[in-house]
Amino acid sequence: MVVQPTGSGNLTLTSVDIKAGDGGPGGQSNLIPGELVFELYATYGFPVDLTQIMAAERGLEVDLAGYEEAMQKHRQLSGAGKAFQAAAALDLPPTDDGAKYRMDPIDAKVLGWVIDGRFVADGRLEVGQEVGLVLDRTNFYAEQGGQVGDTGVIAWEGGKFAVGDTQLAGSGIVHLGAVEIGTLGAGQAVRAQVDPRRLDIMRNHTGTHLLNWALREVLGGHVNQAGSVVAPDRLRFDFSHNQAVKAEQLAAVERLANERILADEPVEAKVLPLAEAKKIPGVRAVFGEKYPDPVRVIVIGQGRRQSAEFCGGAHLGRTAQIGLLKIIAEESVAKGVRRITALTGRGAVAHVQQLDEIVRAAAGAVKTAPAELPDRIAAMQKELKDLRKGRGGGGPAAAAPAGFQPLHTVESPAGKVLVGTYPSADAAAMRSECDRQRQKGAAALLLGAAEGAKVMLVAMVSEELAGAGRLRADEWVRAAAPVVGGSGGGRPTLAQAGGKLPDKLPDALAAAAEFARKALA
Repeated sequence: MVVQPTGSGNLTLTSVDIKAGDGGPGGQSNLIPGELVFELYATYGFPVDLTQIMAAERGLEVDLAGYEEAMQKHRQLSGAGKAFQAAAALDLPPTDDGAKYRMDPIDAKVLGWVIDGRFVADGRLEVGQEVGLVLDRTNFYAEQGGQVGDTGVIAWEGGKFAVGDTQLAGSGIVHLGAVEIGTLGAGQAVRAQVDPRRLDIMRNHTGTHLLNWALREVLGGHVNQAGSVVAPDRLRFDFSHNQAVKAEQLAAVERLANERILADEPVEAKVLPLAEAKKIPGVRAVFGEKYPDPVRVIVIGQGRRQSAEFCGGAHLGRTAQIGLLKIIAEESVAKGVRRITALTGRGAVAHVQQLDEIVRAAAGAVKTAPAELPDRIAAMQKELKDLRKGRGGGGPAAAAPAGFQPLHTVESPAGKVLVGTYPSADAAAMRSECDRQRQKGAAALLLGAAEGAKVMLVAMVSEELAGAGRLRADEWVRAAAPVVGGSGGGRPTLAQAGGKLPDKLPDALAAAAEFARKALA
């Protein structure tokens, strides 16, 4: 298989080359090995569902069983934790999860627990023991279909088991967590209570369906779901589209989704024979997904605006319970596949309030009204441009580097080491700016930029500093990236990282400056 980077930094699946013996005559096969699919995911972060889509476009199939086997080996070798060990214990007694869509507590009985990959049905658990608890019935939703597993509490008289995740393991449901109070034994009666954050998950899941509908309304019927994540703090939706979504299109998508939220439309879950469900006008299904018969269908609204999707996830009863849907990012994840990240409910409100605070603070800094801020910024940019051209009196401002604002300076034997901000989270432009500053004598630079919910860090270090082991670009960005919730790497002389916490950028740049001071001390 050949994977090539595109100009935007994304990956493109260009061909599949399977060695002789892997397939049919001549060594060729239309089945992409699971190990290769896993390598795409583990090395490049390339999702398996996107590999399936791109493979299908070329008449190929993905060895999902082989992919799962490779994933399991990786989890065992990397010690990924008891969550994966529990999921590996497939020979579990069945759990009745018919109450998984309910928020109210239910009574249940402990059947046993999974520890170190084994199912145990006797003895007792003490405080601090981390296991995968198995009950005869549960109202906890196990991670599947893009929706994350529930958290919550399993309690009994004088005791509590805190659930940090819920996973499906064969016909059993595994509640991953630890005893916090008391002791717990097999056969004991307990009460299962899902964390209230489930309501936020439900807001994001119903919001995902409205977003899917709105995208087709604005962009066209070619839009198909290519993967999703439904968590309590956000929703992420991947879809087929061969170009960036324009700002005005995103605004239209957001407006349509919120119109349906304000309309307080009913959200109905129907369980129908698969053949009958497929006849529902406009019903949607995820590419490559296998659905049971009968199948669960989520229907929102009615008439021309009706949305209908095969879905086993947890949803609200009415759209108005979402409150608000706010798109915070749109980006490319593969050729022909885009990704939208959005917030709903409390998260969306908090995000809008934060943006309002930022705008008001920026307006106050330049002494103008918030509504006049774009015009004021445009005027300031023109003034700065004139100064750089020498028409505004010259002086220090005329010599200021274009767009780069140094915040920290560290002296080194090779020259100045600069850390500062750049106005655009464009890695190529940031690298060019680093080149310009290096030509002007800087020994090393680390630039940080925040654009919407995206943070970009780029570091460039001279051969002299990097070669002497005094300061390496890859180590430099790795010291700053976690502060903005990201990661990265590269070469000793050039590296970059991404993040998702723009408000933490000043702290990240301060951390980068401190790292450079210590490295060069």
